[in-house]
Amino acid sequence: MLHFSQNISKDRHAVTCIVAIKEKDTIWMGADDRVTEEEYYTSKYDKILKTKTMLIGFAGDLNAIQLARYGFEPKLQTDKQTDLEYLVTVYTKKLKKRLGEFGLIKIKDEGESAPISMLIAYRGNLYNITEDFAVLKLEQTFYATGDGHALALGSLFTTEKLGNMHPKERIRMALKVAASYITTVGNRCKIKTIKF
Repeated sequence: MLHFSQNISKDRHAVTCIVAIKEKDTIWMGADDRVTEEEYYTSKYDKILKTKTMLIGFAGDLNAIQLARYGFEPKLQTDKQTDLEYLVTVYTKKLKKRLGEFGLIKIKDEGESAPISMLIAYRGNLYNITEDFAVLKLEQTFYATGDGHALALGSLFTTEKLGNMHPKERIRMALKVAASYITTVGNRCKIKTIKF
């Protein structure tokens, strides 16, 4: 089984490092490019999908991520739905159904979960979809998820205080810090943007 940046244990799925920064009318998102299988790894895998309305950064099991990336087409948001309502009741509901069709939903005492988490930029906001399909609207202007996220967040906090770094530089620095201390995060990264 292939995973992004780590051999995932039965209870752990948030792998790779994904970072996002919201600045003015743009959201920047970056991720390392490593995928692992057992003790082997490959690089140059794009973990960020850009659609007309979203940037989606993926972490977790490669099979689950490919199913969420290819052939997954949830309905569009209606005028009556808030962004959060849409992501909770339409987007994640459809994602859960799709992953369930391929046997990737696990049921535990705490509820259902899947080996995938996502950082989403949508309509000017950042959202984190967790392994148990909870959708968190993030109030911060930057965020990180996956392996090394705490190191990346520390870097983002520090570089924000410097005030003179471009978002691309801040993302590269955050991912470099994560890769320096977390073996499951690769050294190279890919960065994409979306305007709102």
